[in-house]
Amino acid sequence: MAPATVSSVVDFVQTVRTAELLEPLQVEILAEELQPRFSELAGLIVELTSRGWITPYQIEKIRAGRSRELVCGSYILLNPIGAGAMGEVFKARNRLMENEVAIKFFSPAREDQRNRFLREIRAVARLSHRNIVRALHADQVNGRPYLVMEYVQGLDMARRVNGKSPIKPEQACAIIGQAALGLHHAYEQGVVHRDIKPSNLLLTTPCRGGQVKVADFGLALLLEPEQTSVPPDQPLTKTGMLLGTFQYMSPEQGQDPHRVDIRADLYSLGCCFHFFLTGKPPFNGASPGRLLMQHLQEEPPPLERQVEGIPAKLAAIVRKLMAKDPAQRFQTPWELVQAIKEFTPRKKASAPSRPTALQPGPIEAVKKRPATSLLQVFDGPTGFVRSLALSSDGRFLAGASWDRHVYLWKADGSLHHTLDGHGMPAECVAFSPNNASLLSGGGTICLWDVHTGFLKWRIDAPGGSVGALAFSREGKCFLAGESDGTIRLRKTRDGSVVRIYRGHNKPVRKIRFFPSGTQMLSSGDDGSVRVWQFETGVEEKCYVRHTDAVPGAAISPDGRRILSGSLDGDIRIWDCASGQELHLLQGHRAGVTCVAFSPDGGWVLSGGLDGTVRLWDSFTGHACGTFTGHEGKVWDLAVAADNEHTYSCGDDKVVRFWRMHRPREKPSVSAGSLAAIAR
Repeated sequence: MAPATVSSVVDFVQTVRTAELLEPLQVEILAEELQPRFSELAGLIVELTSRGWITPYQIEKIRAGRSRELVCGSYILLNPIGAGAMGEVFKARNRLMENEVAIKFFSPAREDQRNRFLREIRAVARLSHRNIVRALHADQVNGRPYLVMEYVQGLDMARRVNGKSPIKPEQACAIIGQAALGLHHAYEQGVVHRDIKPSNLLLTTPCRGGQVKVADFGLALLLEPEQTSVPPDQPLTKTGMLLGTFQYMSPEQGQDPHRVDIRADLYSLGCCFHFFLTGKPPFNGASPGRLLMQHLQEEPPPLERQVEGIPAKLAAIVRKLMAKDPAQRFQTPWELVQAIKEFTPRKKASAPSRPTALQPGPIEAVKKRPATSLLQVFDGPTGFVRSLALSSDGRFLAGASWDRHVYLWKADGSLHHTLDGHGMPAECVAFSPNNASLLSGGGTICLWDVHTGFLKWRIDAPGGSVGALAFSREGKCFLAGESDGTIRLRKTRDGSVVRIYRGHNKPVRKIRFFPSGTQMLSSGDDGSVRVWQFETGVEEKCYVRHTDAVPGAAISPDGRRILSGSLDGDIRIWDCASGQELHLLQGHRAGVTCVAFSPDGGWVLSGGLDGTVRLWDSFTGHACGTFTGHEGKVWDLAVAADNEHTYSCGDDKVVRFWRMHRPREKPSVSAGSLAAIAR
């Protein structure tokens, strides 16, 4: 029996509600505001798609009565983004964590490929590297296995190069170098990719760092821990069946795909290198058989004849990668990284999970090596910019200004909306977890629709003014820190007060939620940093060590450390469990106004009244660099999810977007020019 189609507004809203396709706040707005406005379903669909709440793919499934197909456990499918030999890949959203992911579903029609799909899951489970698409989760639904991976926003290199001019040698080296770093990690974990090609090298968008990620381990070969080359004789394909892509396949893989090692991936990477430099693969045989013979017997056209001005040493590196005999190639990806290092930009790109400081000691010792580079300036405000907030998807940046406006920029720096609703200087901003709404505070609190710029409601701040805002994890309520020292829990729907937290006796300057959502952190002008139970309002800890106001506070991504920055000029890192002070960071020549952890927890950033933004190692407390681009005091920071980019604002009435160049544990290949070529 075919499912019943959905054709009315009432049925559509009910289906969306039952399937839990929207966030709670969006459901409330849909039922209370939008449904009464539309009598025709077509009009409601246009409104929902314009707001970015529902995708065309979801609409198609809902109207066909197949909304259940959009739900997979805690994941909501948004759009199909690809298909392969073993199944389909969808962009999805995790309802609990509220982040976007990619989900690869095994196709029931390819039951003969089930073991290979499961092997891909086992392969990616071994890997954790910034230059490899990360696996997040794996499970099965109705006997159909699926793999959840990070969603990479950007282009694959096949589409980047296709139909455009070849990539400059310096940029190609940066791309190949990052891919090699990912492959070296796979090599260390006993994984051979066996299908390295441009379409499996993803380049993230400039706002996410222009980073290269190796994707699709569907043909991966798993070696046992003691093996480095020949795999166990347990092939999943029939004798004579070839695996890989013919244009980029190594000679030995063309002969026997079951007896290859990492050097086969290096050959394929050499073919990609040739493609990036010339705009075409090294061989162009008209048939698979002809291509295999070319890989076995012929040399590719010399790069010196195809790429004007290419250094002879670089051309020799590509030839070595594509040597017919594996013994004549680089033996590991790390050897390739070292060989091309001199041809790459100087800006570094691959951060370890635990950083190592460049040189222990004062900040002046590292000034010779710039810690940052300014990429862009976001303008528009006519007054000081006091606070910043970055949407969790990286699409929007909000700034609160003393010119009484709130500015909403897109990631490319274009001004999306100028929000006019405050009668006094705007002091703080915060995005809702689903990025659909924006709170701003000052003498009043305003709730805005991010898409339209529409003011949903505005209320006065009973405590005088609001200096800190934070949404709860599910977005149904929010916290407002006020100048009378109170923190008020309010409903997002209408701003009504649910609870009042009392402890600070001076204005509250910062509020943050712990990752669990059950605790919160606050800091204020009374010099204290406090930890609270969110549900009960009970104060659990109070850190009092600073001698002046504490306008900056942050929580490490794992929830184990607290960071505080004070106008006394000190930055302190605390252990949450014991309450002990772990590190005292000193280097600012005036008060500290803002602090932040990097998304991986390895770095601390701080801004201050001395006009600088500083970078620190969060594990050692060592100073690692400084940025002196602001003209006047720095008031706030927002760190991008890519761990590479940061926004800062201050007295100079602009927001500065810059890239951190951080010290590494060992030399790494740069992404210095990748942001430019990712466009």
